Amino acid sequence: MLFIDCLSKLHVLTEVTVVSLLLLLLQGAFVNLALPPNYPTELNVNCTRTNQVTGVVATDTANSNYIINRQVKSGVRAIDLDEFDCNIKSFQPGYYNHETNTWHDRCNGLQIDTNFRNVPSSTMFTPIQSYGPCPLLDHREDDIWVSIIGDSVTRMILLNGLKWSNIEYKTWDPYGVLGFGNAETFIIAAVPTTTNQRIWFTFTFEFLTTEGGQIIVEDPPDHLVVDMPHTWGDFVTLRGQGIDINDPGFPMERIPDTVIFSPGYHASLMNADEFRKNLNDVLVQWHQTMIERNLQIPPIHITLNMLPAPWMIPDKYADDRARRTELNEYRKNLAITEVVQQHEFIASVLDFFSPELLFNGHEGDTIQTSKTYHEALPGRLSAHKDAVHLGGEWGLRVMIIAGRIMVNAMCNSG
Repeated sequence: MLFIDCLSKLHVLTEVTVVSLLLLLLQGAFVNLALPPNYPTELNVNCTRTNQVTGVVATDTANSNYIINRQVKSGVRAIDLDEFDCNIKSFQPGYYNHETNTWHDRCNGLQIDTNFRNVPSSTMFTPIQSYGPCPLLDHREDDIWVSIIGDSVTRMILLNGLKWSNIEYKTWDPYGVLGFGNAETFIIAAVPTTTNQRIWFTFTFEFLTTEGGQIIVEDPPDHLVVDMPHTWGDFVTLRGQGIDINDPGFPMERIPDTVIFSPGYHASLMNADEFRKNLNDVLVQWHQTMIERNLQIPPIHITLNMLPAPWMIPDKYADDRARRTELNEYRKNLAITEVVQQHEFIASVLDFFSPELLFNGHEGDTIQTSKTYHEALPGRLSAHKDAVHLGGEWGLRVMIIAGRIMVNAMCNSG
């Protein structure tokens, strides 16, 4: 994963069962790329410069040869994934097996099945509904509450998981503007378990933003659309309705057992430094409010953003093309990891970035057939249906992986 626009390509042939290439970026950041055994591939190396003030990206033709010949070739080495020391507050190495359609996560040991015919053979809720493993269920007898907070990208992951698992859910859109007509600003669903408990998943449509005119509740934190619910009573109030007949019997001061927060994809006007500061302010304010209200701090997990598909930005948003770039989004992910590592109250990073990275390419570059990946034409698979939303066969597979990562965080919290 090097974001550059040069003409040279690096050819790699792996000779071990599982390898990861460490590519040294100009900023000194390391990136993981996993390849199947004995499979040749091309690594496109595109050299760019980004204006840290305006976010404008320009091709760096002057330094291309130096970067390729000196930085990249000297920075590539093949190593076994077992050499990695996992940091739960940073990127999580892993690889995708195209023959079995499974994602293998080096850090949490997950092997996620993404096969499907009409519906997936495994969904994000499979560990809950099919006898685990889910350690949290082994230590709890009461119902569990998972509060997911994010924008439409995260909402799509949750909704597809619910639909694929035939789990009923209810939605609210009290403000009429956040759901953009689909009335899914707030969601609640009770997921049954093998232990006769229910895990209540709620979703609050809220994200980090620089867009004006969308503040629709009193005094939310700066750069947030809606306040983050700290208690069950907060969620009930924010959704704009009193107690619903289908609600769990939680006390109003009940805190979530797990919080999952996605900063979202609405902050393209922020550069990485601004993004870092504003995200830090939002999380510190959430934490301070919990303390001021004498509430126990639940485990909170922060998701990394997936790379965008800048080539799919429509003309009406043309001004966004210079800012919503792959490199800028990666820099914001670095900012997320830096913020998370500063605070002990944040449990972990949930890495949605790495699984999607494998399929972040132009649609049609690779012919997808029912045969094995090795028989497809060379090119890059696409997981996108627009600039930020997932879609198509590979987008659905990435959503399965991201959903399982969220549920795994819940199962291992507390």
